[in-house]
Amino acid sequence: MNNRVYFLNAPSLKPIGHSEEHMVLDAGEDHTFKTGDVLYALPIHICPTVALYDKLLVVEHGAIVAEWEVAARKR
Repeated sequence: MNNRVYFLNAPSLKPIGHSEEHMVLDAGEDHTFKTGDVLYALPIHICPTVALYDKLLVVEHGAIVAEWEVAARKR
């Protein structure tokens, strides 16, 4: 389960459940996360659910800098 994703701004999070685009994370008892916090993740595997979206947003230094079209969306 630990090889699904790496969180750039929260490397201590541990995945404990995963189903397609949904993931349950263990943040530990003393975490400071709040509902709505943004997490940046590098997925190890991209599920077919990516094809549900027309575009992906590219983020650099906390700002959206580009959009990538999902070619599989129109197939």
